[in-house]
Amino acid sequence: MLKVKPIFKEGEYTQLELLEDVKFTFGRMCIVVPKGFVFDGCTLPFFMRCWLDKLDPRFLRASLLHDYLLKTQFVSRSTADEFFKMILRRDTVQPWIEIYYIGVRIGTFQAWEKQKKKGLLKFPEAKEKSKK
Repeated sequence: MLKVKPIFKEGEYTQLELLEDVKFTFGRMCIVVPKGFVFDGCTLPFFMRCWLDKLDPRFLRASLLHDYLLKTQFVSRSTADEFFKMILRRDTVQPWIEIYYIGVRIGTFQAWEKQKKKGLLKFPEAKEKSKK
C-alpha cells in the first residue's frame, strides 16, 4: 500500500503527495519515484469519471508510476502507458485493467499534445514526431 498524504484544494483533495520512495522493477530496469512527488491519480476523460474513481487505491501504484514517467519524460507517452498497464496487471483484478488503460490513454492525450505544441517534450521520439 502506498503511503501518501492528500493535498487539499477548495475543501477537496485532488492530488496526493508520496511520503516515501517507491521502487518499480521491470526485469533489469529499476525506476524509483522519490518521496515528495505529487500526482493526481488516474487521468481519465470526463465521460469516464462518473463511474471510475481516479483515486481508487487499487490503481494508485500504476497511476503514480505513469504520472512520474509523463512528468519526467524518461520514456515516451506510449511506453509510460504500457508500464501503467503492466503495474495494473500486477496489482489489479483483470476486468479493470483494460477499462483504466483505455481511460488513461484517452485522458493523457490532450496534456501530452499541449506539451508537444509548446516544445516541452524531452523524449527524442516525441520531438521527432512533433516536427512532421
